[in-house]
Amino acid sequence: MTTAPLFYETLEFHEMLPLDVRFGPDIVVQVWDRDVFSSNTPRALLRFPLTKCHVLASEGSKIPSPSWENLTSIGAEPISSQILMSAALIRKRDLSERLGRSECIIPQMRQAWVEITCVGVRQLKAHRLRAPQEPCVRIDVPAPNDRGNCFRTQPSSVPSGRNANFLERKVMAIDMPENPLYAPNLDLRVYDARVGISAGLHKRLLGASSIDLSSKLPWNSEAFVAPQTELFSGSDVWQQEKERNEESHLRTQSELLGSGLSQWTIKYPGDAGLQFRERLDSNHEDDYDEFECDVEHLELERHSPDALSSMPGDSGTGAFDPMILSGLPMIHEDVIFREKQIQFAEKFPLDEDITPFPEMINASSTSTEYSTLLGSQASYKLSELPISFPSQWAAAEYIEGREWWTKQGGRELENHLKTKPFETYKLFRGKFHPNASKSTLRCVGVFKGILRVLETNPSCEKEPFFPLQILSSAIYTVRLYIIRGSNLQPVNGNSADPYLRVKLGTDIQDSRSSHCTRTLKPEFYETFEFRTVIPGPSLLKVQVRDWNRFYPVHEIIGQTEIDLEDRWFHYGWQKLDRLKPIEIRSLHKDTSPIIQGQLHLWLEIRPEAEAHREPPVELHGPKKQKFELRIVCWKSRDVPFDMGDYFAEFWIGDSRKQKTDVHWRCRNGQASWNWRIKIPIELPLDSPEKGRLMLQLWDQDVIKWNEVIGDTQVDLYRWFLKAANEGRQKRDIWAQHRFE
Repeated sequence: MTTAPLFYETLEFHEMLPLDVRFGPDIVVQVWDRDVFSSNTPRALLRFPLTKCHVLASEGSKIPSPSWENLTSIGAEPISSQILMSAALIRKRDLSERLGRSECIIPQMRQAWVEITCVGVRQLKAHRLRAPQEPCVRIDVPAPNDRGNCFRTQPSSVPSGRNANFLERKVMAIDMPENPLYAPNLDLRVYDARVGISAGLHKRLLGASSIDLSSKLPWNSEAFVAPQTELFSGSDVWQQEKERNEESHLRTQSELLGSGLSQWTIKYPGDAGLQFRERLDSNHEDDYDEFECDVEHLELERHSPDALSSMPGDSGTGAFDPMILSGLPMIHEDVIFREKQIQFAEKFPLDEDITPFPEMINASSTSTEYSTLLGSQASYKLSELPISFPSQWAAAEYIEGREWWTKQGGRELENHLKTKPFETYKLFRGKFHPNASKSTLRCVGVFKGILRVLETNPSCEKEPFFPLQILSSAIYTVRLYIIRGSNLQPVNGNSADPYLRVKLGTDIQDSRSSHCTRTLKPEFYETFEFRTVIPGPSLLKVQVRDWNRFYPVHEIIGQTEIDLEDRWFHYGWQKLDRLKPIEIRSLHKDTSPIIQGQLHLWLEIRPEAEAHREPPVELHGPKKQKFELRIVCWKSRDVPFDMGDYFAEFWIGDSRKQKTDVHWRCRNGQASWNWRIKIPIELPLDSPEKGRLMLQLWDQDVIKWNEVIGDTQVDLYRWFLKAANEGRQKRDIWAQHRFE
């Protein structure tokens, strides 16, 4: 019984054909299913046109190499089956001419050993509303002339039927072809050994998979994949993008040096936080690869060490880690300043004595012009001043030692671990149909194990490749610490009330009672603790849901999944110190390829005895502090109107707008107010955008509506950071800003 049979037979047809084969009939190939107790059933069909046949000069000519041809159903509907075959035409003098016996097409074989380490099955789904009880696995390796081999594992229900452990190792000696093209497929089936009164007579098929062994052959130099080298999803893409980012940065710097812009480093704004996930469907992979790499390339460029080192002080990301934030809009003054830089460099490319646009330095958000009451002025950049700005709101003790991965621009920790300790093969059930609405084929679980094809008997090895003693079951405590979310995509409207829902096996925990309100950058500070068996239920699902008071089902914003076994049995994970690093995990949704946001978290797996000695870390955010922003607005100058009735308006974040009195009939654009404004604020701020002081200059009109003359922004976010960390209630900032 197999879904990948080996025939190695030659069929001959002696027929009269037209000289022009285009007008000849097709070769019809049918695949049948033999049944001992009932009639045979046709399963697949292939129509092979004569135009694809090779024409041989004589019967002794070399047989053409076979190729994989797609099969269809008997009704000519596409299916996911293929057949390896070739066809040739040999011209005869007459129809009665006899040809010699065709040569044997069995390829040259060599003895090999197949070693299969069965860890278990995970996330098995119910079959006809009946949950799996005691699954077992049957593995068949076909060979020519029915010399294949097979074996079954013992039925297991430990720790549960849906996540059963087998922990068996089997070695089979079998003949394998020298040419990888003829490599057989390994058939893997999962049955339920206990099905009530029908036990022993009929076992339910829970799922099946077919594994191509061509990439497992060690003599296949072109496509051989060594054991335990299966990459986590996206880790190789991340590494390629990182290398591409470094090359692009060096190329940009060289272009700037060649164009005479060596005095200034120009960096352009990145994307707004939208990223596209990797498509698993090969039909759409090419359509998305180019765009996906471009978007994530911009994201990595913003988080690269070179880009971060050129930024003065804090980049404005909120609590704890300013290095990791995506999707912040560029400050308007920065964009204007860079445009002016480019225009000036094009106008004066060779004049080194000209000071580059001093009047524009004040428009930069990274520079501040300090002045005294006497009117003397001096321009300084914040990076040139002897002032140190903190990079976070509060120094949390549990953050220290966990930031090294995110500071390197890392995201999911799988990008650091790179490879999986086990191989995973999806189990399927149903029938494929090109129309998705009619297709019943679906994934019903996962098989975990290690599959090797060896040229020597593995029993002669001094040490087993993967000792089964390591897989002995034990009770562990899993602790998940979630700090915050960022760049969440709202389900309805332009905001959300997010909360967390975490599931491991049948254990579900959530933070519905402490959901955040009206935010897309929630500060969670939640700790989830689970008690589980490893190996066992290993998939930890973390969902972010939108709380809804009036709707019974809270919609999913996005989710991320962490495989605990792939971490605990990974050498790289065990090599990490006790302080596991913070990672940024992307949230996905089945109905959309767009990343739905990120979660900042870290994961700990501890033996139960060790977890009793060490209590979980208490997560807490920065302490709320109340401050008051005091502004003294003295005067204006160089307003481009002969006469007007001027007043200034100020606000920051969501605060109430406040304005000065009106200077009536002001001449020459020199209004004088001497007005003090006080704005109460509470630190820390929710986002860097709320740390910008907005200024507007207005012309009062008694009869008609007021007209705005100009506006500008003052970025005070770094000063708020400094005030909150030092706990000082007073910080003087003398600044003069130009209205644009």
